[in-house]
Parts: sequence; C-alpha cells; structure tokens
Amino acid sequence: MSRVPPIVVVFFLHAVSQGGLFSRLPDIQQALGLDEAGLGLALLGQPAGAILSFLFAAPLVERTGTRVVLLWTIPLMSAVMVAMALAPSLMLLFFAFVLYGSIFAISNIAINVEADRVEAARGRRLMNTCHGVWSAGLLLASLAGTFMRGLGVSPAMHFGLIVPFVVVGILVV
Repeated sequence: MSRVPPIVVVFFLHAVSQGGLFSRLPDIQQALGLDEAGLGLALLGQPAGAILSFLFAAPLVERTGTRVVLLWTIPLMSAVMVAMALAPSLMLLFFAFVLYGSIFAISNIAINVEADRVEAARGRRLMNTCHGVWSAGLLLASLAGTFMRGLGVSPAMHFGLIVPFVVVGILVV
C-alpha cells in the first residue's frame, strides 16, 4: 500500500474544521433567541462571504501558494466558529458567517488546486479519494458535535477544542 499523500489528510482537517458547526446550530440559535428567519438570515452570511472571496481567491492562491493559504485558512475557519458561538447578536453572527464563508471559499480553492497538482504529479487519480475523506471528516465531526451536545458541552468550548486539533494537524502535515 502506498503512502497517503498529505493533501488527503488536509481534506480531512478541512472538513473537521467545520463539521461540528452543523450539529451546534440549534444551540447557537437558542443562545441568541433567534427564530427560523433570524437563523436563516445569519446563515446567508456564508454564501455572501464566499461570493466576495471568489473575486480575489484565485490570485491570492497563485501569489502566496496553496501551502501558505491552507496553513492559515483551515485553522482560521475553526477559530471563526468559536466567534460564532460567542456572538452576542444576530448582526455579529451574520458577520462571523460572512468571514467564515470568505475563508471557506479561499481554502476550498486552495485545497482543490493542490489536490489537482498532486494528482497530476502522481499520474493517478486522487480527487475522488480526497473528497471521500472530506465527507468522512464532515460526518465524524458532525457526530462528535452531536455527542458534545449530548454531554452538555457549550458550542464555544466544543469549537475551542477543535482549534488546537486542526492547528497541530495542519502543522504536522
């Protein structure tokens, strides 16, 4: 069996850095006393941030390189989740989602560019494996979030525990 390319691990970390968010949205909604419309408005920040970032993400990735972009964006995504959990108002939650969406878009471009580069260098398909591992990471992180929720761990504490895991993981890879 051949060695797992580091980019596959990066895909896993990318998913873990965001997977816990989905299972904790009800807690964030409840903490801010948001109804469904309020939560929906906050969630619109993510695609808004992504759209804004797509305007400059490719040149940023080209100029700084995928490694540098991923070293910064993946840990930042998990750190912004802590800010979401601590947001004291709908407006600040919305802006945290804008920031999150922006960082996600930049990291998404970088991670796929790097996977494509590795795939070309190896002469073998890798993208399907990367996205399969990403899906597994998202599933595991969502299950962990559900478990943490069941234990009564606050979203801020839960997300705070993800940050060092992601930072160490991205530095080791």
